[in-house]
Amino acid sequence: MLAYVCNSDFTTGPDGGSPHDAVSVIDVDPATGAMKVVQTIGGLRNPSYLARNPKIPVLYVVERWVNPDRSLPSPEQMQGDCLTTFAIDPVDGTLSLLGRHPTGGESPMHLNVHPNGRFVLIVNPGRPEDRDPDHGHVTVIRVGDDGLPVEICTSLHYQGRPPLWRSRTKPYPHSIFADPQWRRIFVPILMVDRVMMYEFDQNSGTLTLNAQPYAQVNSGAGPRHLAFHPNGKRFYLLNSMDATIAVFSYNAEKGTAGIVQTISAHPRGFDGKRSTSHILVGPTGRNLYCTHRTDDSIAVFSIDETTGELTLIGHRKTLGKKPRDFVFDPSGRLMLVANQPSHMIASFFVDPATGDIEPTGQSLETFGANSIVFGAG
Repeated sequence: MLAYVCNSDFTTGPDGGSPHDAVSVIDVDPATGAMKVVQTIGGLRNPSYLARNPKIPVLYVVERWVNPDRSLPSPEQMQGDCLTTFAIDPVDGTLSLLGRHPTGGESPMHLNVHPNGRFVLIVNPGRPEDRDPDHGHVTVIRVGDDGLPVEICTSLHYQGRPPLWRSRTKPYPHSIFADPQWRRIFVPILMVDRVMMYEFDQNSGTLTLNAQPYAQVNSGAGPRHLAFHPNGKRFYLLNSMDATIAVFSYNAEKGTAGIVQTISAHPRGFDGKRSTSHILVGPTGRNLYCTHRTDDSIAVFSIDETTGELTLIGHRKTLGKKPRDFVFDPSGRLMLVANQPSHMIASFFVDPATGDIEPTGQSLETFGANSIVFGAG
């Protein structure tokens, strides 16, 4: 089976080229976890996240300009912020570039694709070095029958300053997710410790502020990514800066959400910096997982069937540094972990009974792996 990988450590310049600033196609053996690269397309600009169109063989990648010295880009350079579309060959799964399209914002970080394949939702936080607090957008892009962008049908502009003690001077929307029915969209705002909530019109692609406009977490938590439970009654918010997980109850009919538990994702006895990245509910719905980037581990939790609350099982080393992303294969029995600065992907078996993970003994060297998605199951 095939998986698709973004390759960048966000320090390379605009020219890119294999193996830097690329998208790779890898072949994965589900029985052993062995991986091999079958195609690499270079020349991208710091690809940050990717997602498949669920209806047609198309892959989307967000690219963002990052200067090697972290200086602010020029207006010309900012044209490098784009949604890039690839066709997936229906026979061998390889990629071919279809085109690039502006995202309607700066420094796109994350994206999601509606199940009908008609809308791509993108979060554009702006650049940490940019002192303008008004930079930060969420955009919804309508795509055509061929999967190519047609128009930006929604653009939400975030304004306002975080508290002065925060490290960045803008709200910094970080990711974009939906509930299982796609009735509402959720945008974690890193620097103001909120998750914005919107009603989503699945015909027009417009976003309208929800009756409960946001869910608040602890000051300094730094919400980054979230994951819904398959039953739609809970979602789990991963806070990057204090390494906690906030468990929310969710009423889909009323559109309300409230915290029922806050639990640490920090390993006991670890006194380093707290920094987490990605979170997923396991395929069975009985476990939850998140990456701890400074402990170089995956935290594994069990989920209470009645309350949805979490109990820590343990932390499992990812065999590389600063794991940024991870994904389950379509069977749910294999996990791939992108250890970005180690330039490698490690594979793990998932125990179907306990949900715990163990290394397969297989890994793949691939530059700056930072986002992974499997091909069609």
